[in-house]
Amino acid sequence: MTRGAKIERVQHALGSVAAPWITTEDSGPIACPLEQLAEILGLDVELVEAAAQHVAPYTHADGSLVWSVRQVGVLLGVRKAHYLTTSAKRRYEAAKRRRAATQSRVG
Repeated sequence: MTRGAKIERVQHALGSVAAPWITTEDSGPIACPLEQLAEILGLDVELVEAAAQHVAPYTHADGSLVWSVRQVGVLLGVRKAHYLTTSAKRRYEAAKRRRAATQSRVG
């Protein structure tokens, strides 16, 4: 992990970064909310929620909960869930662009 990614994670833990997930520069999020987790894994939210009941979530300083992409992915039988495959990374980047476009229209 690069120094910048470490600093970003620390800032996020302190609440000074607006992103609602923990991320690394190279591989996308390592922990995120269930809706985003379902999007990354390419599965239904209901299925991911059922699997997430068996995984302890991480709690951010602001009280929000995030789940490990790898742990939930392993429970669901998604291979290589500890990093994003090329297709999953493309889906993640597309969703990120859609969120940014939506936020720019709203705000």
